[in-house]
Amino acid sequence: MAGNLSKNRIEYNAIRKTDELNDELVAEHREDLSFVWDAVKSLPVKYREVVLLFYHEGYSTKQIAEILHKNEATVRSDLHRGRAKLKKLLKAEYDFEESIR
Repeated sequence: MAGNLSKNRIEYNAIRKTDELNDELVAEHREDLSFVWDAVKSLPVKYREVVLLFYHEGYSTKQIAEILHKNEATVRSDLHRGRAKLKKLLKAEYDFEESIR
């Protein structure tokens, strides 16, 4: 399992590079999504942590459940609610209409 996680992390880092000091995406040929991460940071902690672990870190809901010591169904529920709050926030703040998945 540790080997697979390490391999996944290497592949993930090759695709998406981050500037850890600024916490912004700096991958080449990608749209600037810093406004999305700013919106994610404004979410309540229980939603923010699952959204970050799922989208930013690339963990599955099963892995997130293990990390946070929660039921996998609870993680999926928090992720669903976090996406809904994020969508509402982005639509209100940035007039963002696209579907967030």
